[in-house]
Amino acid sequence: MDFGEILRQWDNLQQSTAHTPVRQETDKDGAAAEKLLSSQRTSDVRSETIGTSVPEAQRRWIDRYGVIDKDGIAAESQAKKQNASPSYIRALKPDATLDLHGCTAEEAWRALERFIADCAQHKAHKVLIIHGKGIHTAGSDPVLGTLVRQFIEHDPRLGASGHPDRKQGGSGATWVMLKAHVSGAPS
Repeated sequence: MDFGEILRQWDNLQQSTAHTPVRQETDKDGAAAEKLLSSQRTSDVRSETIGTSVPEAQRRWIDRYGVIDKDGIAAESQAKKQNASPSYIRALKPDATLDLHGCTAEEAWRALERFIADCAQHKAHKVLIIHGKGIHTAGSDPVLGTLVRQFIEHDPRLGASGHPDRKQGGSGATWVMLKAHVSGAPS
């Protein structure tokens, strides 16, 4: 029996079952068609038992449990991996910059507190603090670089930090990432 004959038998079965009970076929291909038709009737019975059509039941299930966007989850996961990579963090441009040149240690600490509070409130991701290399400090170690490092370690809103390339200040500046989950925390 060729495929065309199977299709003709299937069409005959479809037409005859529209208004009459299913007839039993005795040959091998008729049995396959009967099985397929029987599974279709079972599906119809299930949807009648529920009291709604299958698409209606699916719609209600989706309304109740929602839909998971697997592509969106995968894209978000990829973005998180990218955002956590050191090269991405280094290449990210700072959202704000603070220049502490000429400040005393006390003035610099207060300026840092205000600056970080403002940046956290405005949801900045990365900031640049210019403190200088201390080459104009007479007779002692650079004060502001050490003070900035201590401030970063002290403030829970601040995360990863490092020095930018020479064009942006090198060791005379420090970039800092603000932690998103505590961006509204008081200082």
